[in-house]
Amino acid sequence: MSLLVKAFVAGASEGAAESIERRNNEIRKNAMAELEARRKEAEEKDDRLRTKRDELTSTAQALADYRDGKGVALTETQITALLMQPVRAKQILKTLETEKDLSNVDFSKIFKVGAKPEDVPKPMDYIRRTTSIPMGLPESQPTPVVRGAFGFESPAYAQAQAQFEQISGKSAREVKAKALGSPEEIPAVPLEVDLSQFKKPESIEMVQNRLAENIAKGGSYSDPDNQRLLARLKANTAIKEMIGEGEGSKPRTAAQINGVFDKSLRIGLEPFITGRVVRLDPETNTYIPITGDVDAVNSFMKQRNDIVQSRAREMGILDKDNNIIGGRNSEDALLPYATIKDGKVVSWRSATTVTTPAPAPAPGTAAPAKPAATATTPAPVEQKVVDKPIPTPAGALVNGVWDPAKLVKDQKYLSKDGKTVRTWNGKGWQ
Repeated sequence: MSLLVKAFVAGASEGAAESIERRNNEIRKNAMAELEARRKEAEEKDDRLRTKRDELTSTAQALADYRDGKGVALTETQITALLMQPVRAKQILKTLETEKDLSNVDFSKIFKVGAKPEDVPKPMDYIRRTTSIPMGLPESQPTPVVRGAFGFESPAYAQAQAQFEQISGKSAREVKAKALGSPEEIPAVPLEVDLSQFKKPESIEMVQNRLAENIAKGGSYSDPDNQRLLARLKANTAIKEMIGEGEGSKPRTAAQINGVFDKSLRIGLEPFITGRVVRLDPETNTYIPITGDVDAVNSFMKQRNDIVQSRAREMGILDKDNNIIGGRNSEDALLPYATIKDGKVVSWRSATTVTTPAPAPAPGTAAPAKPAATATTPAPVEQKVVDKPIPTPAGALVNGVWDPAKLVKDQKYLSKDGKTVRTWNGKGWQ
């Protein structure tokens, strides 16, 4: 071979080596850039999944801590079903956290899961599966073959991968799996949530005010909505400390029983006082009707009798068959409210003290003489000022003119919106 040919072959070999090395450098650079990008992507995804895992774990643990009125905790199936709906789970947890009394709550009725327990994963299993990325690339999978210059297999990718693992301390396989993979998606199971048990009952004052407002607007005590309010008011008058035993194991005295009745009646009958159906005589501690509205007075009597009967049963002085327990003391306390025979309540007193206006005489005839007041038809009672503002009576304003007969001089009245208090001086407002 001539010197010229030898020189050409040597030059060609040197150029090929440079091309191969240049191509390998390019492969290593691109591989390192790709692996670094995957590492950042995997770390960001790890952070998001860790935050989600911590939130779900905290919610699951908090939900598991609560007990309902029967001392029963939420089931694992209920907890998982709530975790499958994170927004709702947080709302439920907030409700449980702010609820001071769970004694009347039944978790089995609040959270109804429409799936069998065996078909729903345990809470921790659900959290693990939905916040972890499975390693989709098996350990035995070979490093991908990358072709370099002239189509030859290049070791540059494997070299870059080894260099990446040495520098980062992370497995290239795991990095790529986390960057490219996704957690398992588990569809939510049907969950029926009924939060009605958490509704706060209205306070006594709220019930009284709402009832007074309805009556002030011209409503009747026998209206269904007002009857419901009266029932709520009657239930609210059951004050625990008032229905215990007498001192030690002694039977209650008539005075103790009357104390329970009086306090309960003052609460339960307040709307009838503010509605000016009756007034409370402070000297005799009795309620005296001051209206001719038979419906209103009948409603008052029913409410009064219901309250007394409920308290008597709660105190154990009256059984379900209306037999009186406790002897003379119990009978004496019940006598003003009921007809008693042989130690048994045979009937509750009706509205026998209603004052009903006499009908107008026919034209051309003299008005009949007024009968003397009797126990069943007493003379109308003079209206007196009560010591707090009351709703303005319905019908007191007729054609823009205030009717003095329906207003009490020096009495304070609430405006229709309940925000303004004004006093009637007998002729006008001040």
